[in-house]
Amino acid sequence: MYSSLLRISVVVWFLNVIKCTYAHDNNDEKQILTSEFWQENCCSKILKSPGQGTIIINESVPFHILLKNKLNFNKRNQYWLILSINKEKLMLRKIFNNRQTILKETADRDYVLQRQEPTSKSAKYWLSVDSKNFIIKYGRGELREMSTLFSISMADDIDRKYWKKLKYTYSKFNSYNETEEIEEDDTGSNERSRCHYLQEAAIGSDLPILVSEEKMLDDDLGSNRIIAAEDLDKPNQRLYKIVINFQLVDPECPNFIHAIEHSCHGPSGWCYKTLHKKAANLSVNINSTSFRIKVSNQTITELWPPNHRSKIHQHSPNTYGVIRILYGKLVIEFYPYISVNNPQQQPLLQQICEKNIVTYIKSGLNQIYRLSNTGKDLSIFIQSYDTGNDSFKYIDQDQKQSKLLKPSTDIDYEKFKKLIRQEWHSKGRLHRMIPSSVLCARF
Repeated sequence: MYSSLLRISVVVWFLNVIKCTYAHDNNDEKQILTSEFWQENCCSKILKSPGQGTIIINESVPFHILLKNKLNFNKRNQYWLILSINKEKLMLRKIFNNRQTILKETADRDYVLQRQEPTSKSAKYWLSVDSKNFIIKYGRGELREMSTLFSISMADDIDRKYWKKLKYTYSKFNSYNETEEIEEDDTGSNERSRCHYLQEAAIGSDLPILVSEEKMLDDDLGSNRIIAAEDLDKPNQRLYKIVINFQLVDPECPNFIHAIEHSCHGPSGWCYKTLHKKAANLSVNINSTSFRIKVSNQTITELWPPNHRSKIHQHSPNTYGVIRILYGKLVIEFYPYISVNNPQQQPLLQQICEKNIVTYIKSGLNQIYRLSNTGKDLSIFIQSYDTGNDSFKYIDQDQKQSKLLKPSTDIDYEKFKKLIRQEWHSKGRLHRMIPSSVLCARF
């Protein structure tokens, strides 16, 4: 008898939860179309160029974005664009004089609110409007064309009449289905301020990923992927000079690179022993082993054996950095974001980089990537960062949360040169003639 009553109580409780949730969602759907909804507990900002710009959200709770043409909510000819996102659904709609048109509705897991740690603000969502082409774009992650998840052309007479008057932006956040911990701010309030950000430009043609001297801009890769060194931000201009002037040579060891290869191949070599020791400490993904050589506080040289690759990782938001290939080939896969929801995500761009190719990292751009050596030879590259802070975030093996890692270095560059030189000079000529094609084959 007691067991039956307990089961009935559980069922009733569950039905009430569903009813309350449905009522809340249904009520929210109705209220979002009213002016009262947007005049309380909202954050508002104004676009500098009406009808043109990008609205950015860096939060991990459900939210709504409103873009409208009139400051006064009570005036006629109200033209609204509303984006609503929670963990189950994304909806984009157009409202003109209280008449609603749903432009996009989806439950695709890449489009909806992403699962994040309570204190994380790394989930970046953006809505871009382009008054020149009458296009709306929605994307996640870096603010670039390749991060666009969908775009919609708006071409009817109402759009053309009112689009270029879209100026007033609002954001509203809802944590009703979140169990988050609210932190105290400097005033002692335990209510965290939330708001959106604005970028003046709409998301248009994609941004370059490679750096070259101006005279080489006619390269076969196409100028849309290349930026001239002189056009880099000032922090990266300085870092570019560091890496472009670095030479992987040792005057006392003319065959320095071949000596490094032999050190990797021979069981007695320092490189061989270091890589095997690091691989032995990994329970999984032993093909993600490399070693790091400290050139200076800002600059690191890395060596990757064939068929090894890094994790997908993301640098801290304000990092500037420059990477140059010194030897061999390196495949760089760029991603729009790191996803806990979709650990098998595909890269938005894959670039094969050969010797002397340079790429760069800046705030909000090229910060999420994977490095792979898919060739038969070693891959050696140099990287320099503005603060020496090359820590990064990655998804751990259970794929349930992100972690922060600041990798250490294995040896200083001058000491490394001395070790390699000594190994090379101690070898006989016969051993030195081993073909490079078989080097590092055991890794």
